[in-house]
Amino acid sequence: VDDTVYPLLKAYSDVIKKQKKLIEELEKYKQREIDAFKIGDSISDGICMVDNKGVVIAINKGYIEITGLKESEIVGQHIQTLIDKGYFDRAVSLMVMEKKKKISSLSTIAHNNKKVLITGSPFFNKKGEFTHSITVMRDLTELINIKNKLEKTEKESEKYLNELNYLRNIQLEKNTMIGKSREINKIREL
Repeated sequence: VDDTVYPLLKAYSDVIKKQKKLIEELEKYKQREIDAFKIGDSISDGICMVDNKGVVIAINKGYIEITGLKESEIVGQHIQTLIDKGYFDRAVSLMVMEKKKKISSLSTIAHNNKKVLITGSPFFNKKGEFTHSITVMRDLTELINIKNKLEKTEKESEKYLNELNYLRNIQLEKNTMIGKSREINKIREL
């Protein structure tokens, strides 16, 4: 190797080292993303990631379970298209894109009539530009059903208490026994 080839080989070697380092860093980020989706799949809430154009780029298993839709029906679709198809009655992701702030909203999934709370959060790059949003969908259907049952039970309980008080008052009015002997007092206590 002469003096002209050595600097070229050294520069080439440095480039390869930098590429290897970048590949290692990319692998770390890729592993973090994989780990994040594993975590996302292990919770029951639905998670949806939408890019800065309004296209769904990823969902977790909870999202599929709550919506009752297939991943192929959602991923790759624009949010407005999903609304136009009647899958959802509103798009928190589009609101987040527009207002560029965290938004929560109650919604109904038309496909299965589930009531859900959707909270969307915006994400920005280092330049402050909107890059994507993540929405978290929580199924409130069972909670709403339990609340309705509890309210119904409380109303029935109040009704029975009023009836009991009414009957007790009637009984007290009828219980006008005359006398103060020990035997009469025992009867009253009974």
